[in-house]
Amino acid sequence: MSYTLIFNFFDNTGIVILDINCTTPTWNLLKTHSHLPKHKKTLSDMVDFANREQQIKFLALIREQTQIEAIIINTQFGDKIADTLREIGGGAPMLVIQGCKGKFEDFLSLIANNQTIRFLSFKNCTLNNDNGIQSIAAMMRSNDHIKTLEIFNCDFRISEFQELAAALKDNHSLHELSLLPPKDMEDDTDNDILKAIAEVLQIHPCLKSLTVHRGEFSSEGMKAFATVIEERRTLKFLFFDRCKIERDAMIFWEKIQDTISKLAHGEIAGKPIVTESSSTTAGKSCSW
Repeated sequence: MSYTLIFNFFDNTGIVILDINCTTPTWNLLKTHSHLPKHKKTLSDMVDFANREQQIKFLALIREQTQIEAIIINTQFGDKIADTLREIGGGAPMLVIQGCKGKFEDFLSLIANNQTIRFLSFKNCTLNNDNGIQSIAAMMRSNDHIKTLEIFNCDFRISEFQELAAALKDNHSLHELSLLPPKDMEDDTDNDILKAIAEVLQIHPCLKSLTVHRGEFSSEGMKAFATVIEERRTLKFLFFDRCKIERDAMIFWEKIQDTISKLAHGEIAGKPIVTESSSTTAGKSCSW
């Protein structure tokens, strides 16, 4: 039997352990764990989570007798994430960090040499605080096992993301990158994000799959992106999820489609929303 562990430190529920068995794919569970079907029994009533000693013993028992498929940790504090990972023996194939605002190095230094984690996700984290992106970059320089990195609606600056791009130059494990640009990037725009992603594709030797969620792009960003796609010809899967592209930039989207469709096993998913060009709105961060 496989389990997903959900550590929720925001509302003091402690640890909730969910039976995911073979009928519910882990990915679907991670996406919808707050709306589980009624037949998915919560096992948290098996242990008094206010009792720290009992909590640790229960985790050890779960670790010995079952396979932990995924771990979701909801907390603002990176040191609490580090303590949690130590207690359960290091990790699981999927690790999702939600809402973290600091002390990223505390737990990312543990992940640096972890050989278990394959999917690492950051959701709603304040990565422009306490060297968040820099700590991810340092971790990715050392870890050669993580295959998928997701940064979803996290705060960061373009200059910091460029540090991560540089760190991926010598990484040979990361095959998939998924990114939702932050809502408020100050002076940065979604076009800056797209150009930074193009830099990742330019130097990263192994990236095969890219998903960009809800960006808003003009010719400036799309041209830079299309140029790299044409030069490198390494990307096999591209998904623009609910992205907006200005009408005069669609020529570059068509060029990207043509390039990827000609590659062996190349695939494009998602249909961009075409918007009218505007000198006053071009390249602005979209709000959602």
